[in-house]
Amino acid sequence: MGEMKLRTGLGLSPAIATFVSQVRYEDLPAPVIDKLKLCLFFNLGIATAGFRSCAGSLQALRPFALPQDHSGARVLVDGSLMSPADAAFINATMMHARTQDDFHHAAGSHVGAVAIPACLAIAQWRKTDPRRLMVALAVAYQVAAALGSGYAAGVASRGFRPSGVFASVGAAAACASLLGLENDAIANTLGLAANFACGLGQAWIAGTDEWRVHIAQASRNAVQFALLGEAGQTAAPDVFEGESGFFAAYLGSVPDLEAIIERLRGPWCLDAIGFKPLPVCGINLGPARSAAALSRAHRLQVSEITRVEISLPEAEAVFPGIAATGPIQGTGAALMRTAYVAAVCLLRGNLRFVDIEERTDPDILALAERITVTGEPGLAPMSHTIRIFTPQGMIEERYSPGSADFELDRESAAAALARIAEELAVPFGCIERLERAVWSANGVVQPDVLVDALIPDRTGV
Repeated sequence: MGEMKLRTGLGLSPAIATFVSQVRYEDLPAPVIDKLKLCLFFNLGIATAGFRSCAGSLQALRPFALPQDHSGARVLVDGSLMSPADAAFINATMMHARTQDDFHHAAGSHVGAVAIPACLAIAQWRKTDPRRLMVALAVAYQVAAALGSGYAAGVASRGFRPSGVFASVGAAAACASLLGLENDAIANTLGLAANFACGLGQAWIAGTDEWRVHIAQASRNAVQFALLGEAGQTAAPDVFEGESGFFAAYLGSVPDLEAIIERLRGPWCLDAIGFKPLPVCGINLGPARSAAALSRAHRLQVSEITRVEISLPEAEAVFPGIAATGPIQGTGAALMRTAYVAAVCLLRGNLRFVDIEERTDPDILALAERITVTGEPGLAPMSHTIRIFTPQGMIEERYSPGSADFELDRESAAAALARIAEELAVPFGCIERLERAVWSANGVVQPDVLVDALIPDRTGV
């Protein structure tokens, strides 16, 4: 990546714009392109499992569907032709419906579910060079990670959702890159995204479902703000660092801007993008997997467990919904609540999305009430300790994530999707077509082909 310096008075928006405008396909190392392909394959496949959950979005926007001979972008699975902004909104809803899309833990952000639908919508509509899609997605992940790394907990403590704050700006940068905007237009696009980056954490506490709309609206905004930037709409050049700007509002203070620029310059952040084998919050992945492993190893029965103690890093334990108690009001509250997720895994040795949606097993609900979740000073991010107390004694599991714990490759990603084949809204042959489209013989990922692979009527599957 090219050298950049943050000159006095320049502003962070123009500095990020310089980075965005300089990235070329040739700048992307082969491992970065491989990871981007994996992100496309896994996130698009997971989106088909979320199709049922986006019924409300489809119903609301169906009256605005375009004629089939019109120019626009397609909705996954359904195949309706929509405006790019509407298609991005619905596809992002679908992709994030289970929160099983990719994540960047340090930035607390679901980048792929915001950026991929927005970029695919523009790429279909404008018929952009396929290589520009990979550049745009690399930009999305890098900008979101640079802005958010280390600041997610601070943003969440003020009631804001990190994905809505950081991933939305990364996706807007990606759309500006895809459109080939000049520096000033990119900076204005970023400024617009910064103005409207949001999403509140109360959904995890109340158990309502607007957490899906956080991601959907961020994806819509990325499309619309890039088009506004292209049209000449201006935004404050100091929107990020200004006294009434992005960081002052969302974080409460302005961080080291040079450090953000340094993260932009490299290395690429794609190594830090993780994938979820289970449909839960990223904070709960470790406890869920440990609980499932303990269940299989010890064949635990609910009557044998007197209580369970789970220790998490302090910043993760205070994230909205994680340590909540009492009745679980909805899907979002269930997948965020560590005690409930751990209870399911301890008693069943696994977790499916139906467990998150239905929550009817009295043994699981009773066990969840006997599980306490606390923060432990000094625990590394994504680490945890589980202590299970039984009449025979205590079972303890300590976990610190390794570098590959949340990694997948092509084969394991396909296997993960195969394990939930019955939950997908398309025949598994569509997933196989998608896999071939991502890893095509000529190495170029064609946006139209990706989307068409997941629309059964267009593939004949």
